[in-house]
Amino acid sequence: MVVTWLLLGCVVAASGLECTPNADHGCINGYPYDRRTQEICGRTEGEKQPIYTRATWGCCAEGLPFQRNTHFCCYDGIHKYSVGKCEPWSDNEPAQCECPASADRNHTRDMEAQELVQATIPEPINTNHPNPTPCRSADATDGCLNGWKYAWASQYPCGYWIIDFKTHGCCDGTPYALASQSCCFYAEKYVVRNESAHACGCEKHSCL
Repeated sequence: MVVTWLLLGCVVAASGLECTPNADHGCINGYPYDRRTQEICGRTEGEKQPIYTRATWGCCAEGLPFQRNTHFCCYDGIHKYSVGKCEPWSDNEPAQCECPASADRNHTRDMEAQELVQATIPEPINTNHPNPTPCRSADATDGCLNGWKYAWASQYPCGYWIIDFKTHGCCDGTPYALASQSCCFYAEKYVVRNESAHACGCEKHSCL
């Protein structure tokens, strides 16, 4: 279980730290990371930008990291294997069968659905595509992922994607639209379901 920490304060203060992505390594705020084994998830923690080992960590909801051996991502946030399982959802599901709401959950789900539908939804940015005017490091207002700027206040990395906090969630490295899609964990695989914003949910083992 390995998490690498980057001091963003050092990136800004040094102002000379730069990174150019290539086939082997990506770049986050002026620092390289291994594309094959590492991943970026969520906003900074204080002045630190964590880089996660993909084999042991996943990325959920609003860029929430979770440990794969004990937790999984389903619909609104992170849940424990010991409590329940991600299952297709029905409006007739008994309330007592729902897993307890996790503290690590997607708070955007509390927004009115109509507000999300009416919002101007920015397209996720695939940072594997080259940027004609690339950034090389972070500054006071923007981060830099693989040559693409993102606003600290409103956007975050989801794997190699840049997405918006209000409109998109992260399904283990794949973005999904909060207003119309769901992140589900079926048969040990993460899938983005298009049928609704609540296509699945965590159901207690006692109800399965």
